[in-house]
Amino acid sequence: MSGKDATDTKRPAVDRGASEAALEAAALRLLRRHGVLAGLNLREVADEAGVNRGLVYHYFGSRQGLL
Repeated sequence: MSGKDATDTKRPAVDRGASEAALEAAALRLLRRHGVLAGLNLREVADEAGVNRGLVYHYFGSRQGLL
C-alpha cells in the first residue's frame, strides 16, 4: 500500500450550476463581440469560459442546446 487514501486521486467537485452559468455568459459575450451572424463556435465558448470543450456538450448537448 502506498498509504494514500482513495480520495487523493479524485478530481475536485465541480459546481454544475456555476459551470453552466459561465458557459452561458461566455456565449453571450462572444455573440455581443462578434455578432449573431458570425455564428457561435463552441470551442471559443469553452475557451472564453475557461473550461474543456467537452463540458459544453456534456451540459448542453449541442450549440442549439446552449442557445
